[in-house]
Amino acid sequence: MLGAAILVSGCIFYFLRSPARWPVIMGLVFLSVMTQVHSAAEYSRFWDYERGLIWQLSWRTPGFQPGTTLIVSLPEGYHLAEEYEIWGPVTLLFTPAKPCKSPARYQQTGQYWI
Repeated sequence: MLGAAILVSGCIFYFLRSPARWPVIMGLVFLSVMTQVHSAAEYSRFWDYERGLIWQLSWRTPGFQPGTTLIVSLPEGYHLAEEYEIWGPVTLLFTPAKPCKSPARYQQTGQYWI
């Protein structure tokens, strides 16, 4: 990614002269910012669906046993990139007695983790 950025900026500064250079650079910066905003909004919507799914599992399947196969269906247009997006939260939900081996400590304030 860094190499592509260096290559593009090098081409811009080599082929374009001063009057046309800055609008092209500002256009690329604008596109990159909009890409990040769109990605953040998409992740937020996906996390709302996944959080709702985990909440439904918590009260609809209280007797969930280890080794049970879990088949998940998300709304159209959403898919799981990897299977750990489900088994991670489900494992934490249904096996709370096991200590976390992570050295990080999190404090819950309201409904958000910080």
